[in-house]
Amino acid sequence: MSFFKSEKLSVPVISVGNLSFGGTGKTPFIISLCKILEKRGQRALVLSRGYKGPFENTSRLVSEISSDSFIGDEAELMRRNTTAEIILGKKRLKNFKEHSSKLDFDCVILDDGFQHLEICRDLDIVLLDTNLDQKSFFCPPIGYLRESAQALDKDTLVFLTKTRTATSKKIQFYESFNPLEKIDFLHVGYYCAGKEIKNISREIIVFSSIANPQKFAIDLEKSGFIVSKHFEFSDHHEVTQEEFSEILNYSKHFKLPIICTEKDFVKIERFEGSNRIIIKKVGFDENLILSSLGPYLKRLKL
Repeated sequence: MSFFKSEKLSVPVISVGNLSFGGTGKTPFIISLCKILEKRGQRALVLSRGYKGPFENTSRLVSEISSDSFIGDEAELMRRNTTAEIILGKKRLKNFKEHSSKLDFDCVILDDGFQHLEICRDLDIVLLDTNLDQKSFFCPPIGYLRESAQALDKDTLVFLTKTRTATSKKIQFYESFNPLEKIDFLHVGYYCAGKEIKNISREIIVFSSIANPQKFAIDLEKSGFIVSKHFEFSDHHEVTQEEFSEILNYSKHFKLPIICTEKDFVKIERFEGSNRIIIKKVGFDENLILSSLGPYLKRLKL
């Protein structure tokens, strides 16, 4: 870091990132953080690369993009669940300079910012998925880390995620990184066509295009469901009409409901028949996050 000059912005900058290649809960955490700031009377500006989305190689202000246009799964979730301004594009410092003068905000959140060195960070938050095998806690080719754990210095605020499904041995390993807090997804409910539903048949079909699709299916099974068929795609995969039709036809043939994550649903809701899909909504405990970050936000006058 010392060999790279970072530019200081005029407002506090909070980076939310990870060491591994996705799947830690970064987007839900950013949404929770935006909501916490909103309740404190503060407005965030999110700088997001828009990874594998249609605007990754551009510089676009989300509020200027039609709500009918798909902007990428993670960005779409942030747009729907917060009032924060969002700028998309991998050249985040350049994009900030291009758009920030026309926006009203009190702080900047760097989405997936731990490896982004152009902008100076006032808070570095890193999420660690405790389900990941500690034997592979290395950089490629033998591991799944984007950079060495040595990058976690004493000023990095570490949150452990998904601890409810991790073994005690794994949690013990991750606790060696002196986490600020352990946070886990809270079940919000199951929704179909905008309405919460309570009664779902026990046997289901699962569709997922996330970093750890197997874990999603396992969580559903632990909730009492029987997964008859699991349609898996790679993380950020842009589902086609043909792929969705295959899933839908399978569901109709066997008369089984389809369950997916909220991140999955935004990729297929434009297709006919998507109103039959059941979404499992989850989120983090905002009060728990606030109790941990409160002193740091106060220090930044947020």
